[in-house]
Amino acid sequence: MHLVMFDVDGTLCDTHNIDDEIYFQAIHDVLEIERPESLINFTHFTDPGILTEMVMNSFEREITTKEYNAVRDHFSDVIMDHLMEDPSLSTPVAGALELFNKLQKDENVMVAIATGGWGPSACFKLATAGFNIEKTVMATSDDDFERTEIMKLCHERALKRAKVDNFESVTYVGDGPWDEDASEALNWRFIGVGARIKDTKNWISDFSKSKSSYFYKS
Repeated sequence: MHLVMFDVDGTLCDTHNIDDEIYFQAIHDVLEIERPESLINFTHFTDPGILTEMVMNSFEREITTKEYNAVRDHFSDVIMDHLMEDPSLSTPVAGALELFNKLQKDENVMVAIATGGWGPSACFKLATAGFNIEKTVMATSDDDFERTEIMKLCHERALKRAKVDNFESVTYVGDGPWDEDASEALNWRFIGVGARIKDTKNWISDFSKSKSSYFYKS
């Protein structure tokens, strides 16, 4: 059996722009921290990772649990409100829904989701875009703030769900250089989607012309 693991924003769902806008606005609303000009020097490209580093850079201290929960809850509330008002803000990347459904029906494939976003908002974005994830193995930044740890946990959950000791191959599909870096660190095959990761070895602009078998080749 092969494992195919997907990121969410910019990979399965075309939500990257609205997600970023609301995320940084939520931090400003709660903590009055301005959006950084660049994230190039940040260490962890996940919702909690970026938030924690922004607090350290601004206040020279660790974020408190109260602050963390306030930002996460405010972000989730605002993005869910936006999506309920306008579901077109979370649509599938071209061909993603068809591919996802096809892979889920393949008995030789385990489909999973590992995202650096917070769980409730990620699930809501996926549902709004039409993805049925009720039985999908998933790990989010509610599980860990570090991307490789999120991916490793998702892998462990997938092994238990599949009731196997190992997968014949593991492929991670993402849209950012941090996705590629994490995949490389784990020695997993990586497929890049979209303009932000165009220079990677295995790249597709979207899923509209891709065969499902491409995603679990050894």
